[in-house]
Amino acid sequence: MRSISLRWLAFQVVISLFLLLPGRAGCWDCPEPPPEGYYDNAAGLLGEELRQALRDIISGHTAIPYGDNWELLYGLIDCQDGDLRCPYTGRWTTGGNNCSTAQAWGNGFNCEHTWPQGFFSQNEPMRGDFHHLFAVDGNANNRRGNYPFGSVTGPPTWQVGGSKLGSDGQRTVFEPRDDDKGDVARAIFYMMTRYRDDQLSTGGIYMDERQMDVLLTWNVQDPVSSRECDRLTAIFGIQHNRNPYLDNADFARLVWLPDATLTPTPPFATPTPTPAEPTATETPDWPSVTPQPTDVPRTPTATRTPTPASSPTPPPTETENTPVPPTSTPAPSPTAPPTVSPTPEPEAVTFTLSLNQLLFQPQDQFLLLSAARNTTRSARALDCYILLDVYADYWFWPSWSQQVDKLNLTLRSGQTRDETVLDFTWPAGAGAADGIVFWGALFDAGTWNLTGEVARIEWGFTE
Repeated sequence: MRSISLRWLAFQVVISLFLLLPGRAGCWDCPEPPPEGYYDNAAGLLGEELRQALRDIISGHTAIPYGDNWELLYGLIDCQDGDLRCPYTGRWTTGGNNCSTAQAWGNGFNCEHTWPQGFFSQNEPMRGDFHHLFAVDGNANNRRGNYPFGSVTGPPTWQVGGSKLGSDGQRTVFEPRDDDKGDVARAIFYMMTRYRDDQLSTGGIYMDERQMDVLLTWNVQDPVSSRECDRLTAIFGIQHNRNPYLDNADFARLVWLPDATLTPTPPFATPTPTPAEPTATETPDWPSVTPQPTDVPRTPTATRTPTPASSPTPPPTETENTPVPPTSTPAPSPTAPPTVSPTPEPEAVTFTLSLNQLLFQPQDQFLLLSAARNTTRSARALDCYILLDVYADYWFWPSWSQQVDKLNLTLRSGQTRDETVLDFTWPAGAGAADGIVFWGALFDAGTWNLTGEVARIEWGFTE
């Protein structure tokens, strides 16, 4: 335990007592304070008693089911001067002064559940609770998945705009950019207060002490911002409940570290074994698309040979830290073999597809990922077409086809670009499929000059 001065201890006691006073006019973290007396029933409480009192205050909110609330999220709550900003990457949508669901989807944005919805089995009202929903870049949302939040200490496997995916030394974690870490922490604290632990864990245990330690730190490092206050005001006008940790970020310390005033030691200082990551996955919800004419030449399918069904995609493999080599340089061996230079990567433009859903029934929604890589010596402007063939009663000719998406890509030399193919829902009335084939092809922009091999991924076709 650290040694502390009597002056520091006295200061902390006075501050803590002051924070517990009801109605602290002028001392809230947002310019627009809560209604008079809103938190009176929580005055003077600490720890679990305080969390229960806050739960009673913010429960019974006006719930809007997920999907019905998209336009409010994109068009009002997360709208900033007519555009949306991804808290994970900092990317802004384009098409100013037109915040809407259509603008979000058209810019590759979708809805992030800060508390992954698979852990509460996509149940309402958790799924549609605005206090933990954010409009984000679809690719960043996919990278985050259902990983816990944490501080990446090893080489990241992905990073954009300051956010990272990588190892914290024990497991794979997602680390948001610095100016949004507190936003994430306070959204998680809200969920842990508004809902009972058993409501949040029907699909597996998400929160543990290791993650909580990080979130409490981020809550202090990244104070409540004006953007969070604007969101709070908008959500309160719709749901009629507040996030206590935006009104007073110090509630987090009073709930989860009630003894910190007398024992100023880091929370959860003793590491605990990391539980196995659950199999529940965060599945983004993609909008449907109106079928378009198929105007791209495709490989004939009449001579296809049925292939076995593919296995479900396993959960992501955690990245282990690579051991650091010693700093001292050993003496060279007189018999060391000559150094062989690696074979340079051939110059080409390559394209691959991957799929996360293997069951297709009417109204199913799924995630299709594409990756384009340019290893030529110059930048390339490309048109990417992705088509879908569906086979139902027989395998030699598709029952129906449609263009799923068209992407316009510009790849620098050596650049790899991952894209999430959005806007596709299994059409109503299409029936179940015996087999499907996705085709992906790259063409030089504005031409029908095929670049590289045609990508293909299929499902089904069992005997």
